[in-house]
This record gives sequence, C-alpha cells and structure tokens, in this order.
Amino acid sequence: VTAREACDFILDNDPRPFFAMVDMSLPHPCYHTFSTMPAASLNLADIPAPPVGKLESMPFVEQALRRSKNLEALTDDDRRTVLRAYWSMCEFADRQVEKILLALDASGKADNTLVIYTA
Repeated sequence: VTAREACDFILDNDPRPFFAMVDMSLPHPCYHTFSTMPAASLNLADIPAPPVGKLESMPFVEQALRRSKNLEALTDDDRRTVLRAYWSMCEFADRQVEKILLALDASGKADNTLVIYTA
C-alpha cells in the first residue's frame, strides 16, 4: 500500500518540486515470511544457523529483550526460520523500492530527483 501510494503521488502530473518520505517498515519484528519471495522457498537445512552470543556478554538491553521474549529457547531451526523470513521481507521491501524508482522514471522526474535510501 505504501509503495502504491508513493507511486500514485509521483505519477501525479504536478510539475512542482516535491518531498516524499516513504517508510517501508520492513524488515522489522515480528518477522513474517512473504511466500511469494524467492527466500521463502529456501530449504532450512541450506541456511546456516545464525551465531548466538552468550547472553551474559550482551549489552543490558539485548539481555532484557532476549529474556522477555524467551529467545534463549529458540532452536537452530527456529533461528533459521526467522532468518528466512527476514530475507523474504528484505526482498519484498527491495521490490517496493524498485516500483517507486520505476515510477520516478515513468514520470520523467527521475533526472531531477534526489533519492536517499536509509535503514
């Protein structure tokens, strides 16, 4: 929805300079697998288990988060599942950014527009 509305705004024939801030909100918890993205079809066994640091060596905020969300109970397959979901969310966000950039091209505004992408 956000990318579609941004594209509609860009494709508006208004010739005046504009500012648009588009917040994709992805990828952030809670992680959700976008089943149409290539990463969603990755086999869990092919994904390396993400390393997990010792809880005691983590900053206080991370310790509190890991305890409050019971993240210490996650198995390696749970972590792989989260990673696969994260990757699919990244792919989805990338495709939305691509749509916006294509709308800029189609509008004729791309050569006179500064795009700043941050995370």
